[in-house]
Amino acid sequence: MEKVENSALESIVEGISRGPGRPQSPAVEGILPERRKEGMKLLLIAIKKGCFGKKEDITMKGVADWAAGNGFFLTEDHTHLSAKTIELKLGELNRELYPREAEEKKLKKERKEDKKKK
Repeated sequence: MEKVENSALESIVEGISRGPGRPQSPAVEGILPERRKEGMKLLLIAIKKGCFGKKEDITMKGVADWAAGNGFFLTEDHTHLSAKTIELKLGELNRELYPREAEEKKLKKERKEDKKKK
């Protein structure tokens, strides 16, 4: 009976042709261009929730530099998006998603300039 069990185990082991260890997963290059808007929305939410630090201290430029440095977003030809492009796209998306916040910021800036003129 031992001989039968032994031969069954041997045949199972022989059928596996992988090398030792965990199989490698494909390399992650970055967020694909067709999913860029979703990825940027997540970054904006993370900024608003304070995941990068105090909301007042974090700038779009700082987050864009971080994302570009880590090769976070990809272009159509699978190269990494530049920090300036990421910053511009984040700004556009921020104005689109949070129009009231952008308007308040604009009014605050205008009031500040009016005070300087007087």
